[in-house]
Amino acid sequence: MSAVFGEPVARAGITIIPVARVGFGAGAGAGAGRKQAEVAQGGGGGASAAPVGYIEIRDRNAVFRPIRDPLVDVIVPLATLVAGFAPPRMVRRLLRRR
Repeated sequence: MSAVFGEPVARAGITIIPVARVGFGAGAGAGAGRKQAEVAQGGGGGASAAPVGYIEIRDRNAVFRPIRDPLVDVIVPLATLVAGFAPPRMVRRLLRRR
């Protein structure tokens, strides 16, 4: 995969350069059936692009600012919290049964 930079946008002393991750692939193939006349060929390809952040240039300093997924910002801490509370509660319940 490679990174692709968009056109810079300058406003009020700040320049923003968009950054995207781009990937592509292609493939081809051929096959034969039981008879010599049964030959098939084919191919295909695809590409994808997703924004990953931007470069902010201000006062001659450049900083990369990633675009974060808000869903991940909620799910990861919540899953960590649940994972932290679950084992001690399970141990307490097991000890109470004995």
